[in-house]
Amino acid sequence: MEMISFEQAYDIVINSGSKTGTEVIPFTDSLNRILASDVFSDIDLPPFNKATVDGFACRRPELGNYLEIIETIAAGQWPVKPVEKMQCSRIMTGAPVPSGADCVIMVEETEILPSGKSDLKDLLKKRI
Repeated sequence: MEMISFEQAYDIVINSGSKTGTEVIPFTDSLNRILASDVFSDIDLPPFNKATVDGFACRRPELGNYLEIIETIAAGQWPVKPVEKMQCSRIMTGAPVPSGADCVIMVEETEILPSGKSDLKDLLKKRI
């Protein structure tokens, strides 16, 4: 069996399609159907700014300094403390970002020092 070229396969796909009409049907009959238009939510989900990585929620202007880790925020848990000057919060993926923080630095880009502070100097050097 000989393979056809990409161009031939593309032409087959493009020329095999057909336009369909639209109709209004009950939701219960909509299995295996295609929506005629996009659906948009009228609310944001989740309704808060969440961390997309495990790391540290901090203030961008303070990257490159030693930051005090003030709390750990697990997924499903709300922050208790706001992030203030020279502070950060350890945060897990999906957890709400605490007030005061404007970025989350991946845990792989940080180093925990014996003093309990997070050293983000290496990250700052990588980003410059």
